[in-house]
Amino acid sequence: ALDEYIRENCSDEISNTEIGAIFGYHPFYVSRVLKEKKGITLRQYIIAYRLKRSKKMLELTKLSIAEIAEECGFTDASYFTKTFRQTFGMTPKEWRNKFKEDFI
Repeated sequence: ALDEYIRENCSDEISNTEIGAIFGYHPFYVSRVLKEKKGITLRQYIIAYRLKRSKKMLELTKLSIAEIAEECGFTDASYFTKTFRQTFGMTPKEWRNKFKEDFI
């Protein structure tokens, strides 16, 4: 249910308080359980999902980097680019170009 909620609402700001209220838990309970089971916090989990979604959008759409950042819930395209590079070792533009080269 949590995964589904994050998928459907990833372009919105999602807080511990909101998740807690929706699922009937204390605001930090979900984050604590995720940390215990997967080793990451709720915030990290949401960012990981957003980055995964952004990779697919870079591969499958012609949307601009800024549009993809916004669609995936990043409020700032430069923060999106920085986070993407830290996670995958390349910028979103480099990812898109690499993906295109792989299929030529």
